[in-house]
Amino acid sequence: DHRLPVDLIHKEDRGRWAPAAQLAYSKLDNGAAREGELRVRDAAGYWRGLAIREVVIRRDTDNAARWLLGTGVEINKRTLNTEQTGSFASFPEENPQPVLRVSQAGTLLYANPAGYRLLACLGWATEGPVPAALGRLARQTRRAGNNQYLDLECGGRHFHITSVKIPGRAYANLYALDSTAEAYAYAQQRSAEHRFQALIEHTADGFALVDAKGNIRYVGPENVTVLGFPRDESLNLSIFDRVHPDDADRAQQILSQILHSPGQPMRFEIRACHRDGSWRWLEIVATNRLADPDIEAITVNYRDVSQRKQAESRLREQAMLVDQVSDAIIAVDNDLLIRAWNRAAEQIYGWRELEVLGKPVHEIIRSEFSSGNSDSALQQVIRDGIWHGEITQYHRDGHPIQVLSSVNVLLDDQGNVTGLAAVHKDITERKRSEEALQESEQILRTFLNALPESAMLIDGQGKVLVANEAAARLVGSELADLQGTVLADFFRPGMVKEPLSQISAALRSGQSARFIAEIDDRMLDYYLYPTLDKDGQLARVAIVSVDVTEQERALAALAASENRLSTLFQEAPIGICFTRFGMILDANRTYVDMFGYTESHEIVGRSVLELTAPNCRAFVDATIKKRLREPGRQTFETTGLRRDGSTFPLMISNASVQLPDGPASIAFVLDMTGRKAAEEALAQERALLAKRVKERTAELQAANLELARASRLKDEFLANMSHELRTPLQAILGLSENLMTLVPGPLNEKQLQYARLIEESGRHLLELINDILDYSKIEAGKLEPELSYVSVANICRAGLQLVGSQATRKSLKTSVNVDEQVDIIQADERILKQMLVNLLSNAVKFTPDGGQIGIEVTGDEEAGMVRFTVWDTGIGITAEDFPRLFQPFVQLEGGLNRHYAGTGLGLALVARLAALHGGAVGVESTSSQGSRFTVSLPWQRYAPAAQQVLPVTESPSALPATDAVGNGRGQTKILLIDDTKASIVSILDVLTVAGYRVIIAETGQDGVRLAASFQPDLILMDIQMPDMDGISVTRQIRDLPKLRAIPIVALTALAMPGDRERCLAAGMDGYLSKPVSNGHLLDTVRSCLHVRNN
Repeated sequence: DHRLPVDLIHKEDRGRWAPAAQLAYSKLDNGAAREGELRVRDAAGYWRGLAIREVVIRRDTDNAARWLLGTGVEINKRTLNTEQTGSFASFPEENPQPVLRVSQAGTLLYANPAGYRLLACLGWATEGPVPAALGRLARQTRRAGNNQYLDLECGGRHFHITSVKIPGRAYANLYALDSTAEAYAYAQQRSAEHRFQALIEHTADGFALVDAKGNIRYVGPENVTVLGFPRDESLNLSIFDRVHPDDADRAQQILSQILHSPGQPMRFEIRACHRDGSWRWLEIVATNRLADPDIEAITVNYRDVSQRKQAESRLREQAMLVDQVSDAIIAVDNDLLIRAWNRAAEQIYGWRELEVLGKPVHEIIRSEFSSGNSDSALQQVIRDGIWHGEITQYHRDGHPIQVLSSVNVLLDDQGNVTGLAAVHKDITERKRSEEALQESEQILRTFLNALPESAMLIDGQGKVLVANEAAARLVGSELADLQGTVLADFFRPGMVKEPLSQISAALRSGQSARFIAEIDDRMLDYYLYPTLDKDGQLARVAIVSVDVTEQERALAALAASENRLSTLFQEAPIGICFTRFGMILDANRTYVDMFGYTESHEIVGRSVLELTAPNCRAFVDATIKKRLREPGRQTFETTGLRRDGSTFPLMISNASVQLPDGPASIAFVLDMTGRKAAEEALAQERALLAKRVKERTAELQAANLELARASRLKDEFLANMSHELRTPLQAILGLSENLMTLVPGPLNEKQLQYARLIEESGRHLLELINDILDYSKIEAGKLEPELSYVSVANICRAGLQLVGSQATRKSLKTSVNVDEQVDIIQADERILKQMLVNLLSNAVKFTPDGGQIGIEVTGDEEAGMVRFTVWDTGIGITAEDFPRLFQPFVQLEGGLNRHYAGTGLGLALVARLAALHGGAVGVESTSSQGSRFTVSLPWQRYAPAAQQVLPVTESPSALPATDAVGNGRGQTKILLIDDTKASIVSILDVLTVAGYRVIIAETGQDGVRLAASFQPDLILMDIQMPDMDGISVTRQIRDLPKLRAIPIVALTALAMPGDRERCLAAGMDGYLSKPVSNGHLLDTVRSCLHVRNN
């Protein structure tokens, strides 16, 4: 609170301390100290005991103490020692501090354990007087009659001893307090005082202590050096007495900030008055230490920075000048660290000055030298003191900069190199301009040389300044020889007549000129363009000559062409006229004659409406106006009006044209009189023809109806033939197979041979029937492939199996070779198998005993085709027979007809079936060396990831047998509904031998009744029966709830298109076409029973 120190002293001590102060100060020399003890109030209001030590550091001229430096050490512990003497008097043994009782003679009367340790430390033996210092202290206490004190050191420890006189006793009690810490603190304080005094006295900067009002309370000796004033002329002055008037307000603000920021150093610069009257710049660091009890002032350190400020001002002026320079100025030291970077450098390189100062220059600027490198350039600077050159440097963002660089060494006063100074001029735009100029000159030179016309520039004396290659060719010279030479030197005598004279005239007059001259049978069109200098004198002449020889020839040809066109126009067999807005501009002779006039001028200028019949004028006028709105070609018919008033039909075709004097129309006019007569005759002929066509159409419709009826009768015939042939074939094949399988009993070899012949003949007949029916279906367009995913290997094995017995009888070796990548394909299984069987049957038929046949399957993924090749080592085919191989009902001539049976439909059927699949059939064969028939079908490689569901296309024999057989013979009931005795016998034998119980129904009605009675496990249904057909029977059975789940399989001789679909639609579960083999029949039965049971 800035109170005087005396106000903080306890009032009891104030009277003792203050009156003696002035006397004490007057006796003290500077630097001498006065010591004492007193109580002082702290900031919290508590009294604290202090050991005070004051030092006079300045006196007035009258030798009065003016400034004191005071220090205080808290001695509450010392006072406490005295106060606690009575407390420990009753319990000295418990006192941790030494307690002694010493007589006047220095004899030890008592000591507690801590006291004995102190005596031992002081070197006292167990007997004899105590150490002399303690004995003296006891005697002084006795004589003085009050407490006495002693400080001593023992074993590195400091003890403060209080001697207390005991009234009426001849001894004193000595109480020791370990004051090692206080002694250390006191010593440190004294050392700090000496250091502080030395710092103030010897610092190179000025130092002052200022109070809160800005009054100077102390000033150091350097004030004379800094401001020229001795100490006594500065004390008690206000700092504002020496501050420049312009800085006074700022000084007040700074003082306020210092007072509100205790302990925070504040640095600032301000101007102060020197004793010589000049103003000096002072750099000041001021710290508010008013709250520090050891200082209680604002410490001020200051130094004269006037020279630095002047240097900075000069540097700022220089920097301003440098910053005004458009070139980058960069200075580096010997370590190539950037020390200067002007504003132009910031703009050129994109780096701010503060970002680059002190950094290696190569990290900021990347340079590329057109010749040499940075090291060689640096060596040249060091050697010669300077380097000039063009280099490529890079902006901060990476784009290149073309720089013209000048580098000089920097020297100090002793001539030592201190760094480098570089001036960089950004010449990027200049380089671009130079490059653009060079490019422009190159383009101009290229352009001039590309011109077919001769072009040159000559000066006033006729010397060629610039010329192109065409000009050099014109005068028969090389381009290099022509430039810089007088033009007249290149013209041979008699070569030209006009050019030189015309050029000379242009040089004299300074006027442009144009003329045509003939040189070496070439016609040249010359253009002369003189240019004048600033004084109006002829400077140069541009000469351009164009070879117009072809143009002149073209003009002549054009004139001839125009003459021919005029002739064609006038002599054209149709009328032609030019019109504008309906007014006739010109017309040819045919047009004039067409309208009964003699000369064209009789109709030129007249409206076309005047030459149009009155009843057609409105139409023609509207047509003309429409063409004006919508330019283009128009063709229409109208009626013309002749000069004599007669009319005639016209066809007019109009088109828009551009004539030299503006847009117009051209009309082509045709007299339609003859054509109209022909059209009338043609119309009559057409009417007659239409009548004939109508009559012929009626006849064709009747014929088509008859043809449709014949086609229907054919289909019915084929269906009936199929049924009538297949029904007995079922009995023939079934019974023969039963005989061969020894169903009725054993046969002798002759009987077995007969049975085989019967079976083979029946199979052959069945194949012929199937081929004829399939071919009929294809020709009628009633056979559509049913595509599904099938196994190629299984199809091939099944095909070979079907011809296996025939091949075995001829001792033929068979083989199958399937490409690994062709596993699953999409095809109609039945059709594919039929094609392979037909080809394999031919291979067996035409291969001698002991030969070989086989199937090869290859896939061509790139072509998207799979190829099935059936090969044999048979008799082969001659090349001339190839064209007839695939014709229906055709067999090859010669030995083939005499030795081999067949209808001639097998290969034709294969070709048609392959075409249905989108494929084709090919053949390779040589007579007597076998044949190779290849069926090529579209194919895409099967992708299992697509998870297509493949139907079961294996042979039914691959399915597991039904459990009915295993459950006991005769337990599985099969109802056979058929009206043919032979079929019943053959099927009954097969099923009975297989272990099934067979129930026979020979009519449809019996079939329904027996199905309801026995509830069979499976029904085999014939379709064509006399009383009720199989489809009707199936529907009645399906209407019975108990019979709906029973599998029904059609077993019919119907094999026409749509038969299978009708059976399935009626509710049947399968379809078998008679005749059916025993194995196939049993496999189908097992399959249906397996499905039902599972």
